[in-house]
Amino acid sequence: MTEQSFDLGSDGWQRLITARETYTRTVSVHYDEVLDQIAQRAQADGCLGKAGIGALVL
Repeated sequence: MTEQSFDLGSDGWQRLITARETYTRTVSVHYDEVLDQIAQRAQADGCLGKAGIGALVL
């Protein structure tokens, strides 16, 4: 696999910030509930198992 780098630039970062803010205002908190639970479990355990990876992919 080759390593690629790119410069997002300040405009790109601002677009990502705006998109994230819009998403969190418009999407139900229950939509990401499973993702939040997996992230919390991975943080507590210090690793992410196959089941967690599968749930994130699904």
